[in-house]
Amino acid sequence: MNIAKYSMERKTTSWMFFLVLLIGGLVALTQLGRLEDPKFTIKQAMVITPYSGASAQQVEEEVTYRLENAIQELSYVDHVRSISKPGLSQITVEMKSIYRAEHLRQIWDELRRKINDAKTQLPLGTGEPIIRDDFADVYGVMMAITGPDYSYKDIEHYADFLRRELVLIDGVGKVMLAGEQQEQVVVEVSRSRLANFGIPPSRIAGLLQTQNA
Repeated sequence: MNIAKYSMERKTTSWMFFLVLLIGGLVALTQLGRLEDPKFTIKQAMVITPYSGASAQQVEEEVTYRLENAIQELSYVDHVRSISKPGLSQITVEMKSIYRAEHLRQIWDELRRKINDAKTQLPLGTGEPIIRDDFADVYGVMMAITGPDYSYKDIEHYADFLRRELVLIDGVGKVMLAGEQQEQVVVEVSRSRLANFGIPPSRIAGLLQTQNA
């Protein structure tokens, strides 16, 4: 078949085919993702439980094993991996690949309920289980706030105000702040005067710690 001859003899069909390709290309172009870090779905969650003072074997037998049993009762689970360290239990849960992003919110809620119910079986001294399911969060936009004539506190207040406003924008899932300045109070003590009064520096440190408490 001579495609060039066919196109010349049937100009209407050729133009229609060209227009279909052109319109389809424009529609596809408008729907392409433009994020530097595109959103993707990770079907994994981590359950981290502290158990201070316990050996790795105690953590495995008294915490990890019981939480694993509760997690495996969920029908969504594909497989479970765990690491038991001295004082810490870490369980990684992966859901079956058939579940999409719209199903995961409900799945994570059910996972939290299972963990919450299983807490009653954990020994005394076990910390609160921490469930992390936000590994797929990506940052589409990063903004820096500067102000040479403003104090760090003023900039922090303004950044917090922006965070609260940006969260209200449609399509924004999460806004996080980074780089806040840690507040410090520096106490300078005259060692010569302390020596005159017979007060050791450790006593001043103890008084400050008591005051902070």
